Amino acid sequence: MNLVDITQDGAGIASKGDPAIDGFITGLVETCSVYVFHGALRYAMVHDTGQLALSGICEIAAMCGHAVEVFYAINPELLSKEAEKAHRERRTRLCNLVKPKGSVRKLEIPDGNLVSLKDGRFLLRDREILAGESAMSEIPHREVRKDINLLNNLFSRKNSQSLPVDFQFSLDHYTPIPPLLKSEAQMDAIAREKLAQGDGHYASALEIARRTGLFEYSR
Repeated sequence: MNLVDITQDGAGIASKGDPAIDGFITGLVETCSVYVFHGALRYAMVHDTGQLALSGICEIAAMCGHAVEVFYAINPELLSKEAEKAHRERRTRLCNLVKPKGSVRKLEIPDGNLVSLKDGRFLLRDREILAGESAMSEIPHREVRKDINLLNNLFSRKNSQSLPVDFQFSLDHYTPIPPLLKSEAQMDAIAREKLAQGDGHYASALEIARRTGLFEYSR
């Protein structure tokens, strides 16, 4: 099977009739929720941290066409009650906007990895994924893309639910790397403020970004 890799805060859409692509795969799902949309001709996957703008997710769902079926996957081993409640509230709002054909199906992925196939089947455990002898299509500059999304998420206002979806794969190709949403100076100001409050996580993340040359990709 040839699977397209989707990272955190990312999404992809493919045609059910494309013989070159069998489905999507995403991993490291801990406190996130993964959405899968199936339409008449297309299907899509969104790896949602809870910070993505619902309007962006709705746009992805609409691209799948009419008669959309909606699935969501969570990791029951790591999802806290607080995070589960937040995702449930977002899911209700999302479904009111998407208006799926039927009920929304829940999937549990205790290993934190999910494969969504174009024929509507799902692989929910690592042993099923490994048994499928899957070949994963590697995202160009995968680690850079992932780090940019993590930085955008960290330096956005908490619970703003306003991040743009990183539309990573569009039908038959990977899209360009997304930009950083804040300048280095803006992030530095936030990191200093957080550090004064006793939270050094922002300063550490910013230092790593500088050391790895992440800002060079967003200029």
